[in-house]
Amino acid sequence: MNAHKTGTTTAGPTRRNSAEHLYAVGQAVRITSGFIHPFRTEGIYHVVSTLPPSNGVPQYRIRNEGEGHERVSTEDHLEPAGTSSVPS
Repeated sequence: MNAHKTGTTTAGPTRRNSAEHLYAVGQAVRITSGFIHPFRTEGIYHVVSTLPPSNGVPQYRIRNEGEGHERVSTEDHLEPAGTSSVPS
């Protein structure tokens, strides 16, 4: 019954995190060196999915075809991989 409808909704643009993410699903990225990754991890990774922010920083699930697992990284530890070709 909708007799007591207030007109407020919980869904909408304020609940979407996709606009906060710099990288898109499928985009090629590299892991940069830093505190979490003390050495530069070589290779190109592809964004598998976007994740909710951690302490205000967007997160991503990324995968390198040469590895048997996925990684989770924050946006501040990623950089665009450029225009390198991806084998199909």
